[in-house]
Amino acid sequence: MTWPCGYGNCQRRPRCLCGMTRRRSICPLLPVGQLRGVIYRGRRSPFEEVKTYVHFFDRRLPGLATNAAGTQLYIVGGRYRVTRNGIKG
Repeated sequence: MTWPCGYGNCQRRPRCLCGMTRRRSICPLLPVGQLRGVIYRGRRSPFEEVKTYVHFFDRRLPGLATNAAGTQLYIVGGRYRVTRNGIKG
């Protein structure tokens, strides 16, 4: 699987092709697959109750990757933004 963010090139480049800066502590990342959506719990304001949100990505899909130990997940690349109102894109 080829990542749009330059997966696998983080040892030689300070930035991925997607513009994300890599930290050496998480390299190398191992691909898991494409991320179609996420389900998360949170609140949009300090006075709001915690709610469950579901988001399906509708543009260039981000990848899901893990560290070499398989103990941490990372969302890599894609075309989305996180705003006060949730995930857009």
